[in-house]
Amino acid sequence: MIATDVIEYFKLCKSSVETCNEALGMAVGAIEKQVPKKVNSKFSSHAIYDNGSYIDQLNISTFECPICGVVLASGEIDKSDCVRIHYCDNCGQALDWSDTE
Repeated sequence: MIATDVIEYFKLCKSSVETCNEALGMAVGAIEKQVPKKVNSKFSSHAIYDNGSYIDQLNISTFECPICGVVLASGEIDKSDCVRIHYCDNCGQALDWSDTE
């Protein structure tokens, strides 16, 4: 939902309490998306073998949006590689890449 849609709903509030409640709900949802939420992190390790001989270890990190679950970044990376991603491209949620609770 974009801001112009919310504005139009507020203009319609004059005609209906139900429409006003819907507009307020949309406004709250839009504002909540501006509050950064912690990114979901998943880590996995995979051994690489060639003809049965161990060669190396591959460590994969996957970072997902906490709201819609879309993959924001994945690969041999860490959070410091992703801090320039401020919002989810799919749902618009603001993202928090910090490690603190």
